[in-house]
Amino acid sequence: MGTKKALREGIQGAGPERARSTSKLNEPSRLEGWRQISAFLGQPISVAQRWAKSGMPVTHDGRRVHGFVDELNRWLGRESAGEPVKEPQAPQISQPS
Repeated sequence: MGTKKALREGIQGAGPERARSTSKLNEPSRLEGWRQISAFLGQPISVAQRWAKSGMPVTHDGRRVHGFVDELNRWLGRESAGEPVKEPQAPQISQPS
């Protein structure tokens, strides 16, 4: 059996599960489209789009958008490490003397 034939049969016999797992190892985790990005964030698509406008690292390629898991995790870490949200204080009403 020739090397090319063995490789071809090995690839054909690998099945879709095998093909997916090897492609994940070779590429960084890339999220394609707003659905995948929003699912990763656990937020609705509208929130993911709003966050992208405010600086979340996503790349627009024409009408398509994608983001990388590592970049999004770093961005989420920076955003959550900021100042704690302060409760708005009620305005103080001065009493006439």
